[in-house]
Amino acid sequence: MTSPTWRVTLPVPPTDRAPQRLPGWAAVIPGVLSVVALVMSGVVPALLVAAVVPALWVTQGATAQLVGSRRQRRELDRFESELASAEAALLSCQTAERRELEAHFPRSSAAGASGRAATTGVLVLGRGRVASSVVVDGAEAQADPRATDRLRAVRRRAQTLDHGPLCVSASTPVLVIGPGVVARSVAAGLRRQLRGGTADPASLVRVTETVPRPAPPVGVVIVVRPDGTASVTSRDGVACDVALDVSFVSLADEA
Repeated sequence: MTSPTWRVTLPVPPTDRAPQRLPGWAAVIPGVLSVVALVMSGVVPALLVAAVVPALWVTQGATAQLVGSRRQRRELDRFESELASAEAALLSCQTAERRELEAHFPRSSAAGASGRAATTGVLVLGRGRVASSVVVDGAEAQADPRATDRLRAVRRRAQTLDHGPLCVSASTPVLVIGPGVVARSVAAGLRRQLRGGTADPASLVRVTETVPRPAPPVGVVIVVRPDGTASVTSRDGVACDVALDVSFVSLADEA
Protein backbone atom coordinates (compact mmCIF):
# COMPACT_ATOMS: atom_id res chain seq x y z
CA MET A 1 0.00 0.00 0.00
CA THR A 2 1.39 3.36 -1.04
CA SER A 3 0.19 6.04 1.37
CA PRO A 4 0.18 9.76 0.77
CA THR A 5 2.53 11.81 2.89
CA TRP A 6 0.64 13.68 5.57
CA ARG A 7 2.61 16.63 6.92
CA VAL A 8 2.06 19.08 9.76
CA THR A 9 4.22 22.16 10.21
CA LEU A 10 4.75 23.46 13.74
CA PRO A 11 4.90 27.22 14.28
CA VAL A 12 8.08 29.14 14.94
CA PRO A 13 8.37 29.56 18.73
CA PRO A 14 7.73 33.05 20.12
CA THR A 15 10.83 35.20 20.34
CA ASP A 16 11.94 35.55 23.93
CA ARG A 17 12.32 39.32 24.08
CA ALA A 18 11.56 40.98 27.38
CA PRO A 19 10.35 44.62 27.40
CA GLN A 20 13.29 46.95 26.85
CA ARG A 21 14.74 48.62 29.90
CA LEU A 22 17.15 51.51 30.23
CA PRO A 23 20.72 50.61 31.24
CA GLY A 24 21.80 51.38 34.79
CA TRP A 25 24.26 54.05 33.76
CA ALA A 26 21.38 56.09 32.29
CA ALA A 27 20.43 57.25 35.79
CA VAL A 28 23.57 59.39 36.10
CA ILE A 29 23.10 61.25 32.81
CA PRO A 30 20.79 64.01 34.22
CA GLY A 31 23.35 64.80 36.92
CA VAL A 32 26.21 64.98 34.43
CA LEU A 33 24.24 67.28 32.14
CA SER A 34 23.29 69.49 35.09
CA VAL A 35 26.95 69.90 36.06
CA VAL A 36 27.85 70.79 32.49
CA ALA A 37 25.03 73.36 32.31
CA LEU A 38 26.05 74.87 35.67
CA VAL A 39 29.63 75.30 34.56
CA MET A 40 28.76 76.76 31.17
CA SER A 41 25.61 78.83 31.78
CA GLY A 42 24.80 79.22 35.44
CA VAL A 43 22.33 78.02 38.01
CA VAL A 44 18.98 78.46 36.21
CA PRO A 45 19.83 76.44 33.08
CA ALA A 46 21.29 73.75 35.28
CA LEU A 47 18.07 73.54 37.27
CA LEU A 48 16.05 73.35 34.06
CA VAL A 49 18.25 70.57 32.71
CA ALA A 50 17.99 68.73 35.99
CA ALA A 51 14.21 68.93 35.85
CA VAL A 52 13.53 68.27 32.17
CA VAL A 53 16.06 65.57 31.29
CA PRO A 54 14.85 62.99 33.85
CA ALA A 55 11.26 63.47 32.69
CA LEU A 56 12.26 62.90 29.06
CA TRP A 57 14.33 59.91 30.03
CA VAL A 58 11.52 58.34 32.03
CA THR A 59 9.09 58.91 29.14
CA GLN A 60 11.47 57.27 26.68
CA GLY A 61 11.95 54.29 29.00
CA ALA A 62 8.21 53.85 29.50
CA THR A 63 7.65 54.00 25.75
CA ALA A 64 10.34 51.39 25.12
CA GLN A 65 8.77 49.07 27.69
CA LEU A 66 5.31 49.54 26.20
CA VAL A 67 6.55 48.79 22.68
CA GLY A 68 8.42 45.72 23.94
CA SER A 69 5.34 44.42 25.78
CA ARG A 70 3.15 44.87 22.72
CA ARG A 71 5.68 43.07 20.53
CA GLN A 72 5.82 40.20 23.01
CA ARG A 73 2.03 40.01 23.13
CA ARG A 74 1.80 39.92 19.35
CA GLU A 75 4.37 37.12 19.25
CA LEU A 76 2.44 35.07 21.81
CA ASP A 77 -0.84 35.62 19.95
CA ARG A 78 0.80 34.61 16.69
CA PHE A 79 2.23 31.44 18.27
CA GLU A 80 -1.10 30.47 19.86
CA SER A 81 -2.96 30.93 16.58
CA GLU A 82 -0.45 28.98 14.50
CA LEU A 83 -0.22 26.19 17.11
CA ALA A 84 -4.02 25.82 17.08
CA SER A 85 -3.89 25.53 13.29
CA ALA A 86 -1.16 22.88 13.51
CA GLU A 87 -3.19 20.85 16.03
CA ALA A 88 -6.26 21.05 13.77
CA ALA A 89 -4.13 19.95 10.81
CA LEU A 90 -2.82 16.97 12.82
CA LEU A 91 -6.36 15.90 13.69
CA SER A 92 -7.38 16.17 10.03
CA CYS A 93 -4.33 14.20 8.84
CA GLN A 94 -4.85 11.39 11.33
CA THR A 95 -8.56 11.19 10.50
CA ALA A 96 -7.65 10.77 6.81
CA GLU A 97 -4.95 8.25 7.70
CA ARG A 98 -7.37 6.22 9.81
CA ARG A 99 -9.96 6.27 7.01
CA GLU A 100 -7.42 4.98 4.48
CA LEU A 101 -6.23 2.22 6.81
CA GLU A 102 -9.83 1.20 7.46
CA ALA A 103 -10.37 0.82 3.71
CA HIS A 104 -7.25 -1.33 3.24
CA PHE A 105 -7.55 -3.34 6.46
CA PRO A 106 -11.29 -3.72 7.24
CA ARG A 107 -12.61 -5.19 10.45
CA SER A 108 -13.65 -8.82 10.60
CA SER A 109 -17.29 -7.75 10.58
CA ALA A 110 -16.93 -5.54 7.48
CA ALA A 111 -18.57 -6.64 4.24
CA GLY A 112 -15.25 -6.81 2.38
CA ALA A 113 -13.33 -8.70 5.05
CA SER A 114 -14.32 -12.22 4.05
CA GLY A 115 -11.31 -13.97 2.50
CA ARG A 116 -9.27 -10.77 2.46
CA ALA A 117 -6.34 -12.12 4.50
CA ALA A 118 -5.89 -14.89 1.94
CA THR A 119 -5.22 -12.30 -0.76
CA THR A 120 -3.37 -9.60 1.23
CA GLY A 121 -1.36 -11.91 3.49
CA VAL A 122 -2.41 -9.79 6.49
CA LEU A 123 -4.75 -10.77 9.33
CA VAL A 124 -6.45 -7.88 11.12
CA LEU A 125 -6.73 -8.71 14.82
CA GLY A 126 -8.74 -5.59 15.65
CA ARG A 127 -8.28 -1.93 16.36
CA GLY A 128 -5.77 -0.33 18.72
CA ARG A 129 -2.92 2.14 18.97
CA VAL A 130 -0.54 1.92 16.02
CA ALA A 131 2.32 4.00 14.63
CA SER A 132 1.22 7.04 12.67
CA SER A 133 2.81 8.06 9.36
CA VAL A 134 2.17 11.79 9.85
CA VAL A 135 5.37 13.79 9.40
CA VAL A 136 5.89 16.81 11.67
CA ASP A 137 8.12 19.64 10.47
CA GLY A 138 9.40 22.60 12.44
CA ALA A 139 11.94 23.33 15.14
CA GLU A 140 11.31 23.16 18.86
CA ALA A 141 11.55 26.18 21.11
CA GLN A 142 14.81 26.58 22.99
CA ALA A 143 14.34 29.55 25.32
CA ASP A 144 10.67 29.27 26.30
CA PRO A 145 10.05 26.01 28.25
CA ARG A 146 6.27 26.36 27.96
CA ALA A 147 6.43 26.60 24.19
CA THR A 148 8.88 23.69 24.11
CA ASP A 149 6.53 21.47 26.13
CA ARG A 150 3.54 22.29 23.92
CA LEU A 151 5.42 21.65 20.68
CA ARG A 152 6.73 18.35 22.02
CA ALA A 153 3.20 17.34 23.01
CA VAL A 154 2.05 17.79 19.41
CA ARG A 155 4.99 15.70 18.20
CA ARG A 156 4.10 12.93 20.66
CA ARG A 157 0.48 12.88 19.49
CA ALA A 158 1.67 12.63 15.89
CA GLN A 159 3.70 9.49 16.61
CA THR A 160 0.72 7.21 17.27
CA LEU A 161 -2.73 6.68 15.81
CA ASP A 162 -5.62 5.52 17.98
CA HIS A 163 -8.13 3.00 16.58
CA GLY A 164 -5.78 1.88 13.82
CA PRO A 165 -5.65 -1.71 12.54
CA LEU A 166 -3.45 -4.10 14.53
CA CYS A 167 -2.25 -6.67 12.02
CA VAL A 168 -0.11 -9.81 11.84
CA SER A 169 0.90 -12.12 9.04
CA ALA A 170 -1.99 -14.27 7.81
CA SER A 171 0.11 -17.35 8.58
CA THR A 172 0.38 -16.47 12.28
CA PRO A 173 -1.32 -18.98 14.62
CA VAL A 174 -3.76 -17.20 16.95
CA LEU A 175 -5.25 -18.38 20.23
CA VAL A 176 -8.38 -16.63 21.50
CA ILE A 177 -9.05 -17.09 25.22
CA GLY A 178 -12.35 -16.09 26.77
CA PRO A 179 -15.82 -17.11 27.85
CA GLY A 180 -17.88 -19.23 25.48
CA VAL A 181 -19.81 -17.36 22.84
CA VAL A 182 -17.81 -14.14 23.26
CA ALA A 183 -14.44 -15.72 22.40
CA ARG A 184 -15.92 -17.92 19.68
CA SER A 185 -17.51 -14.87 18.05
CA VAL A 186 -14.13 -13.11 17.89
CA ALA A 187 -12.44 -16.24 16.50
CA ALA A 188 -15.19 -16.59 13.88
CA GLY A 189 -14.37 -13.13 12.60
CA LEU A 190 -10.66 -13.93 12.31
CA ARG A 191 -11.37 -17.18 10.48
CA ARG A 192 -13.69 -15.28 8.15
CA GLN A 193 -10.74 -13.23 6.95
CA LEU A 194 -8.71 -16.41 6.29
CA ARG A 195 -11.20 -18.10 4.01
CA GLY A 196 -9.86 -19.23 0.67
CA GLY A 197 -6.27 -19.50 1.87
CA THR A 198 -4.00 -22.52 1.71
CA ALA A 199 -4.25 -23.19 5.46
CA ASP A 200 -7.36 -24.29 7.31
CA PRO A 201 -8.73 -21.23 9.21
CA ALA A 202 -9.80 -23.48 12.10
CA SER A 203 -6.22 -24.70 12.55
CA LEU A 204 -4.79 -21.17 12.52
CA VAL A 205 -7.33 -19.64 14.91
CA ARG A 206 -8.18 -21.70 17.98
CA VAL A 207 -10.44 -20.94 20.94
CA THR A 208 -10.31 -21.92 24.61
CA GLU A 209 -12.05 -20.68 27.74
CA THR A 210 -9.03 -21.08 29.99
CA VAL A 211 -5.31 -20.63 29.54
CA PRO A 212 -3.95 -24.02 28.46
CA ARG A 213 -1.00 -25.61 30.25
CA PRO A 214 1.51 -25.89 28.80
CA ALA A 215 0.98 -22.87 26.57
CA PRO A 216 0.63 -23.87 22.92
CA PRO A 217 3.17 -22.59 20.35
CA VAL A 218 1.14 -19.75 18.87
CA GLY A 219 2.15 -16.38 17.48
CA VAL A 220 -0.55 -14.30 19.15
CA VAL A 221 -2.70 -14.74 22.25
CA ILE A 222 -5.88 -12.65 22.55
CA VAL A 223 -7.75 -12.56 25.85
CA VAL A 224 -11.40 -11.54 25.59
CA ARG A 225 -13.19 -10.59 28.80
CA PRO A 226 -16.90 -11.12 29.55
CA ASP A 227 -17.65 -7.43 28.92
CA GLY A 228 -16.25 -7.68 25.39
CA THR A 229 -13.00 -5.81 26.01
CA ALA A 230 -9.87 -7.56 24.85
CA SER A 231 -6.07 -7.44 24.91
CA VAL A 232 -3.18 -9.05 23.10
CA THR A 233 -1.25 -10.69 25.94
CA SER A 234 1.48 -12.47 24.00
CA ARG A 235 3.22 -11.91 20.67
CA ASP A 236 5.75 -14.41 19.34
CA GLY A 237 6.12 -15.86 22.82
CA VAL A 238 6.78 -12.47 24.45
CA ALA A 239 4.31 -11.28 27.07
CA CYS A 240 2.63 -7.94 26.40
CA ASP A 241 -0.56 -6.06 27.19
CA VAL A 242 -1.98 -4.25 24.16
CA ALA A 243 -5.56 -3.03 24.31
CA LEU A 244 -7.56 -4.38 21.37
CA ASP A 245 -10.97 -3.40 20.04
CA VAL A 246 -12.22 -6.67 18.53
CA SER A 247 -15.08 -7.41 16.15
CA PHE A 248 -17.79 -9.92 16.84
CA VAL A 249 -19.21 -12.11 14.06
CA SER A 250 -22.26 -14.31 14.23
CA LEU A 251 -21.40 -17.95 14.84
CA ALA A 252 -23.85 -18.78 12.05
CA ASP A 253 -21.27 -17.32 9.68
CA GLU A 254 -19.17 -20.45 10.21
CA ALA A 255 -22.03 -22.89 9.75
